[in-house]
Amino acid sequence: MERTLLILALCAAGCGAKQTPEPQTPLVAISLTAEGLQPFPDGEVTQASLEAAFPGYNVAANGESFAVRDGGNTVLYIEKRGDSVNVKVRDAAVVGPSNVHVGADYDELTALPDLKCRRGGAPLNETAFCTATSLPTIIFAVDMEGIETPGCVDSCELVNPGVLQGRKVTSMDWQP
Repeated sequence: MERTLLILALCAAGCGAKQTPEPQTPLVAISLTAEGLQPFPDGEVTQASLEAAFPGYNVAANGESFAVRDGGNTVLYIEKRGDSVNVKVRDAAVVGPSNVHVGADYDELTALPDLKCRRGGAPLNETAFCTATSLPTIIFAVDMEGIETPGCVDSCELVNPGVLQGRKVTSMDWQP
């Protein structure tokens, strides 16, 4: 009898009651074009302005740096350096120029007509940094691990960027 009363008492508190999950804000689509990152806050870059620009995402601040996340996945990493801002795109969901995205093959980058690539200097010598004069504010990082570039010990232009064929874009950096 006591068990029945206990079950009835517990059930009165919540049995059969529908729990409605809180509605989630849909994630805003993010893109990177020659005009810049869309959306992006006008004016001062703060945690509040980033939260307003990227509804549905979690914005975490660490001093003058911010991570815009979808769950545990960092989509954007934003760093303030005095009056300038550097945005590193780290997620394939952000579509860049010519539909290039993080994880795309280098071959997709070659759709940019004026592409030039440089091997990074230490400690980034396993990365190629590619730019196009038509996109002066965007740098595409491409994995170069294990690729030999004879005559190039440190940072240098890749005279044969074809060595990057089949390699992946690891990030897209935007400097407004």
